[in-house]
Amino acid sequence: MSDARLPPERKRPRRRPCREREPPSTCRESEPPPRDRGALLAKLWAHCQLIAAFRNWQCVWLLAPEASEYQSMSPAAERLLGYPSVNLLDVAFWMDHVDPDDRPALAQARKRALQTGDRQSCDYRMTAGSGETIWFHEVVTAEPDPAMRAQLRGVIVDVTARRAAEAERAVFA
Repeated sequence: MSDARLPPERKRPRRRPCREREPPSTCRESEPPPRDRGALLAKLWAHCQLIAAFRNWQCVWLLAPEASEYQSMSPAAERLLGYPSVNLLDVAFWMDHVDPDDRPALAQARKRALQTGDRQSCDYRMTAGSGETIWFHEVVTAEPDPAMRAQLRGVIVDVTARRAAEAERAVFA
């Protein structure tokens, strides 16, 4: 129903443009306050990275320190490794399938991320459900959660093809 048909007492007041209602310094209806803009952009960037990760067969995960299960693990992990997602959420199951020679480097990268707050990365091998060895490149960061405890956030990329190409190039070099 349009305002023209309403009785005068029921007509909605006409809204003036923002700059006419308030001083320009406080007129921010469609924009977040400047102090929140950085946090908003960071969240938007993280969301975009998650979307890109799903499309590119990357695995994204979230883990609280000292936890026995990942808080979240993207569905790509199940497709990449061939294990049920229930098993992949178990940190011990995950680490049991990392190549024994690569476990110390992976644990050290995650530990350094927690200690320094800097982005860390490492390459490691995992045994898939098919028995095949898959090379992963993991980038991990530590981010505070609302309770002000650090959480590990990681992205894992399948770099098996890159590793195979590097090995082939080394043979012919």
